[in-house]
Amino acid sequence: MHTIAFITMSLLLTFAGNVNHAASDREKQIAAEQIKQGLERFDRMQGCQDRTIAGREYVDLGLSVVWATCNLGASGPGDYGDYYAWGETKPKSDYFWETYRFRLRGDSDGTVEFKRYNTADSRGLIDSRSRLESADDAAHADWSGSWRMPTRAEWDELLTRCTWTWTVRYNRHGYLVTSQLNGNSIFLPAAGLMDGPTINHSGIAGGYWASNLDPEYPEQAASLSLYTQSVDNFARRFGLSIRPVSDAPVSRALPSRQHLDGFRIEDYTDVEIVEETVEEETIPFQLVEEKPSFNGGDANEFSKWVNSQLVYPEIAKENGVQGRVTLQFTVEADGRVTNVKVLRGVDDSLDKEAVRVVSSSPRWKPGKQRDRAVKVTYTFPVIFGLK
Repeated sequence: MHTIAFITMSLLLTFAGNVNHAASDREKQIAAEQIKQGLERFDRMQGCQDRTIAGREYVDLGLSVVWATCNLGASGPGDYGDYYAWGETKPKSDYFWETYRFRLRGDSDGTVEFKRYNTADSRGLIDSRSRLESADDAAHADWSGSWRMPTRAEWDELLTRCTWTWTVRYNRHGYLVTSQLNGNSIFLPAAGLMDGPTINHSGIAGGYWASNLDPEYPEQAASLSLYTQSVDNFARRFGLSIRPVSDAPVSRALPSRQHLDGFRIEDYTDVEIVEETVEEETIPFQLVEEKPSFNGGDANEFSKWVNSQLVYPEIAKENGVQGRVTLQFTVEADGRVTNVKVLRGVDDSLDKEAVRVVSSSPRWKPGKQRDRAVKVTYTFPVIFGLK
């Protein structure tokens, strides 16, 4: 058992007649119940507010923007939705450089040149645009109003201010993203990506576009990668998902010093750190401030170790079986690897070998959140190939 701190509602909730540290356990229990009831009444008040912008539902995570509940082109939170090349406002059937809207000439990452959104002499017509304009923003073009694609900074904020948990919702694999500020959540399905005419890695990983160009390598643009669990860069031609955002509505900020049945809500910008005693295993951190490390390196170093330990099953060799086994495992707060399970298998013999090797991993240096060791869950591919 130990103590963690969390921010309650991004507001300072002050109980009328605060209970001091010398109060009895019974008094503290009564106060806690009254606070809980007050928060429930506050939630009911909030639930009466309109949670749509231009007819599209959103979730307020207490961040700099509000996030749509579903992907662009989706019918609901669990639907993958449509795929878009960066800067294109309509989905299409194939995603090659030859079909890319802003291509000037060239047909590969190394040779393609552009007629719009270019910052490099060797990449065509320079216009020094490094962020999509509204006319080229698929979210704004489709949903209008204040909806748009997230920026790189807004994806970074979502990564660092929320807890990410790999799970199944709406019969889809993906990440449940829960605000560390107010407990609200959105679900990002692992929709994969389109390369040419093919959807790859759906149910395992995927990417979500940001509106920022990579100024150093303008053939790429920023995106959230569900594979690396970070903001990365993808070639602009790929078909990725889009999760729209909007500036927070004016009604989100409450007037200062409102009263709520014995509770006083101070200024919106203030916070109170509330202490709660919880069990270690109830703190699921998918993304943390300091990620775990293996032998002084990252997951790539672990991948090298796994490859050095694999023994290709003879039965799989004889039958010519090969492929990619996708595992999930947890690096505990003490560095042990636990909870190894198969998310997507290939063959029983390959699946078992992948689980055997990962389960035998030496201890990692654990991840940290707020300078405290926490457990971190990984999605990890083990690739078996025959030469």
